[in-house]
Amino acid sequence: MSAPDEKFQCVVIAPRGKLLKCDTVSVVFPAHDGQVGVWRNHMPMLCKLGLGIMSVEDVPSESELEPKHTFLLIDGGFAQVSNNLLTVIAQDAICFKDMESEKIEKLLEIETNKLAHGVYTPPQRKHEEQKLSFLMKLAEMTAAVKKE
Repeated sequence: MSAPDEKFQCVVIAPRGKLLKCDTVSVVFPAHDGQVGVWRNHMPMLCKLGLGIMSVEDVPSESELEPKHTFLLIDGGFAQVSNNLLTVIAQDAICFKDMESEKIEKLLEIETNKLAHGVYTPPQRKHEEQKLSFLMKLAEMTAAVKKE
């Protein structure tokens, strides 16, 4: 379990606005060339984001045996780490944390229909298929966390 003095701040901003602002003990996010892990006192950096799932470990309370996580789908943008602040500016980001299961199902249906009826170049289609796959995985992960 992490000590309270090991926390840092994480902010995620997308075109729809601020999706997340919290204290955390660790974050893993998708960079354009692989996964990046961030902890307190991480060296300053600026990183181009890729497509994937971002995991934010919540600061555990004293009674928690296992830390909880918040998961987001990130699709492009940039991340900056400086002075114990991780700022993610995403081209597109989705957080299911406080979303009702019906709304999650509707979002998956919309994305599936968009892929089935959209006109895409082969690289765009591959990207959209990967995005839908990550969305489905994110929905499963969120459902598992909500059961706890």
